Amino acid sequence: VCLFSYGQTGSGKTHTMQGSGNGAMRGIIPRAVEQVLHHARLLQGRKWDFQLSASFLEIYNEDLKDLLTPRQTKTKNKLAIKRGKDGKSFVD
Repeated sequence: VCLFSYGQTGSGKTHTMQGSGNGAMRGIIPRAVEQVLHHARLLQGRKWDFQLSASFLEIYNEDLKDLLTPRQTKTKNKLAIKRGKDGKSFVD
């Protein structure tokens, strides 16, 4: 699943995606993660075997940022979107 948020600076993209606080002020990301994990627990109860992975990326001024990497561990290497031999896109 890919969700793309595009718009003018200050238009509310970050607030919509991340939200603020709990309850009704949660954004799309925490709500989606909650739903995925809820269904994963249900499926594990039915003896399903699977693996979950996620990435949260931001493109700002043509720079790609990994939002799950803590600031103090970020490398100076620029991230790039690439395409593998199988035709699938990935971040390197």
